[in-house]
Amino acid sequence: SLHCWGSGYLGGGTSTTATDPRPIPGVSGSLEVAVGGRHGCFVDSDRQLLCWGSNNRGNVGDGTRVNRLSPVVIDGMTSIRRVAAGSTHTCAVGGEGQVWCWGWNNGGPLGNEVDEHALSPLLIEPRTIAGEVYELPPVAALAASYYSTCALLQESAGVVCWGGQSSTYGTQGIGSWNYGFAPVSDLGGTALQIASSYGANCARLEGGALRCWGENEGGQVGDGTNIGQNRPV
Repeated sequence: SLHCWGSGYLGGGTSTTATDPRPIPGVSGSLEVAVGGRHGCFVDSDRQLLCWGSNNRGNVGDGTRVNRLSPVVIDGMTSIRRVAAGSTHTCAVGGEGQVWCWGWNNGGPLGNEVDEHALSPLLIEPRTIAGEVYELPPVAALAASYYSTCALLQESAGVVCWGGQSSTYGTQGIGSWNYGFAPVSDLGGTALQIASSYGANCARLEGGALRCWGENEGGQVGDGTNIGQNRPV
């Protein structure tokens, strides 16, 4: 079963505040759960994707901007393995490691060249920029932040991040910023797990080491400073 609590869209059919866990009716066998700014998604036992919540940016992914008080099935999202929810966007991994993203594309977190919003899932496909082809390799897991998305790759156990507006934030972890899918540089080992918060990303490495990078005004990188880091520390 799946339970939610807090203020706003809890998936139970109403918009309310709950100070204790409340079940979402009709949910059984949820395999993966992700919660964004005001929306949430889960993968059910049939590997379908269902989402609910605030939808003014299209982040629910049902082709509308209608707020959803209860989970709705997202068309075309079958054999889903992983899901990640940012503040106002969502991404999911399919059975072959392919990635779809939707919602608000402020800063480029969807990995597609859409102007502003995508109300339904868009497959991340190879893109050609200045004559060079950029392609996202098969993905094992995702992490989503406010304006960026990161992927843990299946074969290399490396990390790739996209979006993030500019190198000022350093969310791509490559020392600069581009429109492609460049691997995070100087990671220092094999990544086992990734996580994102507001403007910052982290990777847990084999052996237990932790590397973080990105925006750091609130000290979220954890390096003892408030200075943004555009490479892992």
